[in-house]
Amino acid sequence: MNTPAARAQHLDIEKLIKTLNEALADKWLTYFQYRMAARAIELSTHSEIESELKSLANEELSHAEKIAERVFRLGGTPVTYPRDWYNFASNISKESENPHIEKILAQIANDELCAVKRYCSLAETTKGIEEKTYEIVIAILKNELEHKDKIQLWIKHIKIIKEVFRK
Repeated sequence: MNTPAARAQHLDIEKLIKTLNEALADKWLTYFQYRMAARAIELSTHSEIESELKSLANEELSHAEKIAERVFRLGGTPVTYPRDWYNFASNISKESENPHIEKILAQIANDELCAVKRYCSLAETTKGIEEKTYEIVIAILKNELEHKDKIQLWIKHIKIIKEVFRK
């Protein structure tokens, strides 16, 4: 569905749908990344991070649902098949190379930074033109910034703890 505002501003709805599907694929992969990271961390000594990662995974799933709904409302077909996620995804690490908590968190922090950039760009594209999409993007962007900050704080705390134990 092309909204009147989008048509008036010459927003390329097909391009927006493609970009939203890329974001959706990233979200599906991020959800699984958080769940698998939580599982790996569950087996380590950082169980407090495990529950937080599960909570973040649920937020990512909620984001995916909102994006999928928006793609549908714009007249597109949301990317929902796992086999297609890697073809659409652009801002997510494809797989974890290292099972250590610091490496997992560094990878996730990098992915969150890429997500922040994506949602900033989407916000610029839709502001004043496609307001419903803009509202969704801004809400997700706020969460992504919180996720990035939280993960960077965990990385910092783990480094401090390691330094203390080395002494």
